[in-house]
Amino acid sequence: MAVSRPYIKDTLRLAGPVALARLGIIGMALVDVVVVGQLAADELPHQALGWAPTAVFLVAAIGLLQGVQVLAARSLGEKKPQGAGVALRRGLVLGLVELAWSSSVLFGMPIAGWLIARGGWTAPFLPLALLGAAALIILWRILPPDNPAHNNSAATALAGIRSALGHGQVLAGLAFVMLICVSIELISIVYGVWMEGSFGLRVAALGAASALFGLAELGGEGLVAGFTDRIGKRRSAALGAALFAVSCVVLPLIGGTLAGALVGLFLFFITFEFTLVSWLTLMTELVPGARAALLAANISAISAGHMLGAIAGPLLFRFGMGANGGAAMVITLVALVLLLRFVRMK
Repeated sequence: MAVSRPYIKDTLRLAGPVALARLGIIGMALVDVVVVGQLAADELPHQALGWAPTAVFLVAAIGLLQGVQVLAARSLGEKKPQGAGVALRRGLVLGLVELAWSSSVLFGMPIAGWLIARGGWTAPFLPLALLGAAALIILWRILPPDNPAHNNSAATALAGIRSALGHGQVLAGLAFVMLICVSIELISIVYGVWMEGSFGLRVAALGAASALFGLAELGGEGLVAGFTDRIGKRRSAALGAALFAVSCVVLPLIGGTLAGALVGLFLFFITFEFTLVSWLTLMTELVPGARAALLAANISAISAGHMLGAIAGPLLFRFGMGANGGAAMVITLVALVLLLRFVRMK
């Protein structure tokens, strides 16, 4: 045991930033469940439509958080804590930018409504134009000048995108992760309403259940750390997808009781997390020369999957949770076939 203590200490140092970032993401998911869990099936499509514009910024914020956690963990692992500080400061700046956007909605929307009520629907346009011009002048003054002689980032980015998307297995892999995210969203968008309607759970109880599912996500990441290197990245992702498909159909079957529903949802979330994280480790090896472009394409595929699932989930829920679970299982099996048929490790 004495021999392993340094390794445990190093592992905890690396895992700290990642764990904190994941807790933040789980906290956001908890708030979502508390809010959406009070809505009925007929109201969910309207909520999803209203949430769509802000989802773009939320996905960007989560993506930035995931990038900061990796940079901070790497710097700590290299025993360069100043690098972690730089990453955290950059993340703080980006977070303040997101806060400014949120504040503009918080204060701008009531002011715009007040202006419309007093002067008609065209009343906000002149103030908005003046504010936009002021923002342009401020940016022009504070941003440093570019150096065109050395600025070839656009050409480099386009070359990376062409290199990544020019491989058939990359396209199949992006379809795989998108379909997996469609499946998770088909159920996660409605399970709060389902549990409230079936078992009479209220906000506090739904919040406690969501905390349990957050632990399931952390458990899935731990399983990846323990098994992926042993059985292989591709095999790990395939195994996770197969188990995830089973959990999709098992959930409505054992969800007749509260205990069964909680167990089913726990299995559902832990198998999804295992599948997704296994895929991310595999994805980075498909085109080593274009990791940045492939990561960006992967985030886009994940976002598209969540969007499609959020649209379809409430519609399927009109026929019961069995419809959502069955559809999620079929979609996951299609994703599994794409992975096994077209994605190969070199």
